[in-house]
Amino acid sequence: MRIGLVQICSTDNLQRNIDKAEGFIREAAKAGAQLVALPESFLYRGSPQNLQDISLKLKPTTLRFSRLAKELGIRLLLGTVPEPTGDRGKLYNTSIFYMPSGEGPVRYKKLHLFSVAFEDGKSIDESRTFRGGNRVWTHRDGEAVYGFTICYDLRFPELFRLHAQAGANVMFVPSNFTKPTGEAHWHLLLRARAVENLSYVVAPAQCGFDPGNRIETYGHSLVVSPWGEVLLDMGEAEGIGYATLDFQILAECRKRLPALGHMRSDVIKLEVKDRRAELIAAQEREGR
Repeated sequence: MRIGLVQICSTDNLQRNIDKAEGFIREAAKAGAQLVALPESFLYRGSPQNLQDISLKLKPTTLRFSRLAKELGIRLLLGTVPEPTGDRGKLYNTSIFYMPSGEGPVRYKKLHLFSVAFEDGKSIDESRTFRGGNRVWTHRDGEAVYGFTICYDLRFPELFRLHAQAGANVMFVPSNFTKPTGEAHWHLLLRARAVENLSYVVAPAQCGFDPGNRIETYGHSLVVSPWGEVLLDMGEAEGIGYATLDFQILAECRKRLPALGHMRSDVIKLEVKDRRAELIAAQEREGR
């Protein structure tokens, strides 16, 4: 499967971001991409109040991309869009996946909300704007089984292992990674998730300055093979990158190293359960 990753520097101009994304999608489809993936926050990077307004008028925008997927006959990952939660003060950060029919069988709401304090005193706390989802999504598409994650989810290997246990062999990680954390951890974490789960990892990313969080983002959209090889690294500029997902190679990797079948989940689950019971008992003894 030939895939195209869109690396973009989204701004606080919604219409310009939409038009730019559509242009890149059309270019990727023309170049033969069967699947095109956009990064987190591709629609808008700006004030939380404007995000609220965008979420309430989201349907015409998502319908536009659904029709585009159908017109071009491609699979299309909208990295994330802001969705209402029913609570005016909070949003979901949601990936939407469209099939070539234009149908959108997956709306994955980001589980883990990013929080960090940088050495220069700046900080980010997504929980001020967003609410975490509560469902793990996989989707079968022929030989591909997609596992859906978003950005900060990358730091929680248990989520990726759940996907692998459900049969996932392609993990999506659309991201808006900051430059400081990206320089330190981006390649390391993505390669680790690929190797641990013997899966392709597809990570389209934002680049340039994020006006919402007022920080530089890292770029370097990656595709990593099940053996940990970096098949695509897009550097720091906007554009489209291409890679091929070969499911025969993936099957050979899993056959040569059948680690997914060796995990002692009976023992590991029991130890986690016992440890939790110990903590509860200790809290009760302390009167908490």
